[in-house]
Amino acid sequence: MSDSNVTGCAELLRAGTQALGINLADSNREQVFLLLDLLDRWNRIYNLTGIRDRAEQISRHILDSFSIQPYVYGRRVLDVGTGAGFPGLPLALINRDREFVLLDANAKKIRFVRHAMMTLELANVQAEHDRVEVYTSNALFDTIMTRAVSSLGLVVEHCRHLLAPGGRILAMKSEIGQGEAAGLGDNWRMDLHALSVPGIASPRSVAEIRSASTGSDAG
Repeated sequence: MSDSNVTGCAELLRAGTQALGINLADSNREQVFLLLDLLDRWNRIYNLTGIRDRAEQISRHILDSFSIQPYVYGRRVLDVGTGAGFPGLPLALINRDREFVLLDANAKKIRFVRHAMMTLELANVQAEHDRVEVYTSNALFDTIMTRAVSSLGLVVEHCRHLLAPGGRILAMKSEIGQGEAAGLGDNWRMDLHALSVPGIASPRSVAEIRSASTGSDAG
């Protein structure tokens, strides 16, 4: 990568995190680029993700992950279908006081996540190779998050056994209609939040799903 491209990507990350209200330390910026370097190396062999352009990686992997930071709740966080570690790894970088479990049924992607978390020295991350519908945990999760889901109802069905009382599910999609809330049934309620991700022109949203008996207090 040329010096001008390096400078441009560094500025894209700086401006993007600033726009999202995230104060990214210099050490964290270095770790972000180390993560993307690792992704590039593994992509040459394993094709973990189709996004190869560095600026697009920053927007679609890093800034998109950071965009749900205001809605992450509690101490324990589960990233379902994490793929190559998004949004879990970027969020773990800026939430060292939270515990993250990154879950995926694809073995090669979980091998990459384990390699990345060790290289980045992320002691607050655990990677698990399993399907969410059969995965069990000794401790439940305050936040369960997932990207590019097809059905909110299916997400709730597969994740509900892992959600702590008072917890929430964060489902990220390009577009989510308010009508999807009807498919969740009377036991769940959905708050829809539009996301503005620097570098991504297409609509982005996150559905915040909680038990209907849960209050609206954030944490």
